[in-house]
Amino acid sequence: MRKLKLVQDTTLGLLLAQQENLKNFWDKKVRDPYAFVPHELKGKISEELAREENVALGRFSTDFLKEVLRDVRAITIERRRNERNKIASIGYGCGYDSTGENRWLRYAAEANLETVWIDVSEVAYAEAYRKLQKEYVELQAENTYCGVAKPQIICGDIHRVLFEGFDFPFKLIEMWYLCRIVGCLSKKSAPFVLQSIGESLSVDCDEFNTHRIIIINAFLDDNPKRVTQTNTLYRKSLVLKNLEVGANRPVVPYAEDTYRYFDQTYRAIAIKAK
Repeated sequence: MRKLKLVQDTTLGLLLAQQENLKNFWDKKVRDPYAFVPHELKGKISEELAREENVALGRFSTDFLKEVLRDVRAITIERRRNERNKIASIGYGCGYDSTGENRWLRYAAEANLETVWIDVSEVAYAEAYRKLQKEYVELQAENTYCGVAKPQIICGDIHRVLFEGFDFPFKLIEMWYLCRIVGCLSKKSAPFVLQSIGESLSVDCDEFNTHRIIIINAFLDDNPKRVTQTNTLYRKSLVLKNLEVGANRPVVPYAEDTYRYFDQTYRAIAIKAK
């Protein structure tokens, strides 16, 4: 088991009762047309506008992902195919990252990465399975991507998944994608999750220094006067510090972009080992 500088009770994951409460909370959340909308705007804007803004943020996020995926050498693309490396995403949610022209599996297939999605919500899991399975069948029909791996969709809270591990070696996760997830983590759970995924940037996991972590979130640095009831605003330095603890070596953000979501500034960050 990976050794992280954490309190012992955190590494044990959530209690079963807490896991059930978390699942029920997110099942209700993803059914809400105003999910993720700033609390003060709920009921004051149309459902159509809420969806448009969420889809637009999803498009910004996947556009950023595409640029990171393309910023690799040909030798890395070939190695990914041989080793069956993965891109793991936490939180399918309402699927705004995979709506319309946001063709998640295609982007991953072009980069020779197999897709792993993790979500605690059974509602989100079912929707992810339906949409990604449909896109998988469509890609199979194309000669260019007929060999693309079937996406793996995991239903479970991220604490349990990280604690128990995957059915493949952890070091095969070459890229992590967290869109609007960091802000959903409590101050107690955030260190465990960030340090766990930060290990993918360690020397043992990232021999060729090609692993990446993508985080899209509202940070306190960009929203110092923002009072929120729907998520937690962390400082970027705190996120990087916890990733470094997991990596056991310095990490650095090497690409960034910002997006205005209603009255909040969201920042996309691509992080690698220094």
